Amino acid sequence: MGKVMSSGAIKNYIKWVANKFIQWRFLIAIITLFFIMLFKLNGSSIGAWDQIITEKQDTQQSSVLVGKARWVRSDEWNVQTPFYLSQAATGNKVINNMFTPDGQNMIIAYNSPVKDLTVIGKPFNWGFLFLSRDYGLSWYWGVKLIGLFLLAI
Repeated sequence: MGKVMSSGAIKNYIKWVANKFIQWRFLIAIITLFFIMLFKLNGSSIGAWDQIITEKQDTQQSSVLVGKARWVRSDEWNVQTPFYLSQAATGNKVINNMFTPDGQNMIIAYNSPVKDLTVIGKPFNWGFLFLSRDYGLSWYWGVKLIGLFLLAI
């Protein structure tokens, strides 16, 4: 028969695993970010656009892998993410003419990524400067999620 561990041994094992996790947390974070970006994962509800724009090639195909697009998050999928994607498509310029006839100053437009000195204080947006828009969006969501866990420990 198998050997049953005592409660003290279980507590010691859990403590040992927790200590190893904390010891290796930065490497775990980097590997996790790599996988998030490799699979282009993000937490955006941009899939809500699938119900607005109906001229899709394949109406059975969904852009949502887990969960469902949340309409209530319209500030994210209707403002923030289009700003990010527009910036990536137009070269992350400070003035973006895609939003207003005179151009929108994107430094003051909801933390949009710009090729400007101010981006130093916006590490979530760094991915848009040196990666494609899909990977930039994954960087944005991955760094936020991983940062949350690293700072919570």
